[in-house]
Amino acid sequence: MYYYSGGSLISAKLSVTTSGATVLRRDTIFAGTTMNHAPATFDVFDASGNGTRFLALVSERSDLQLVVVPNWISEVRTKLAAAKT
Repeated sequence: MYYYSGGSLISAKLSVTTSGATVLRRDTIFAGTTMNHAPATFDVFDASGNGTRFLALVSERSDLQLVVVPNWISEVRTKLAAAKT
């Protein structure tokens, strides 16, 4: 599990049972980190399914938006085929 708390991005490993969840370990991924020495916030973030890669939109601005389009090439091909008819 990943969450944002007090300016830091945290990774937590959980043990989940039928009676509840227990935090086994917490690691700080970014601690109020700065990019090029400017204050940064982590408003948008995600990790790969296996946890080996991490993506974060880091900015001093609050009006940015990240748009991810999976299988975009299929969508483009479909739209191009429809446009030809």
